[in-house]
Amino acid sequence: MAGDWIKIEHSTPDKPEVDHLANILRIEHDAVVGKLLRLWIWADQQTVDGESLLITDSFVDRLTFCPGFATALRRVGWLKGRDGRLSLPHFDRHNGQSAKQRAQTAKRVARCRAKGSRPPRS
Repeated sequence: MAGDWIKIEHSTPDKPEVDHLANILRIEHDAVVGKLLRLWIWADQQTVDGESLLITDSFVDRLTFCPGFATALRRVGWLKGRDGRLSLPHFDRHNGQSAKQRAQTAKRVARCRAKGSRPPRS
């Protein structure tokens, strides 16, 4: 489906947090990115804002097939809350319908500007 996507920045694989996660977990950086994508895709299907996820750290570890992943996410600031009510900070910047609409609008405006025309009003 056209709406089944999440936004990922070009810089994600090289973010310091990804490097830190790889070092904590002793796994490859690309494996970290894959596990993050698995978590973010799941979360995008479950929540609009990444808040109040009724899951546990062990669920995150099982979902990503990586023992200690939830703990490592906490250490880099990408997971907050208590077991049973977790949140992904700043999730709504990149995911959910409003973030998708913002990303699509920005892309459409950039294309129009590159062509030298004005973007259509929504």
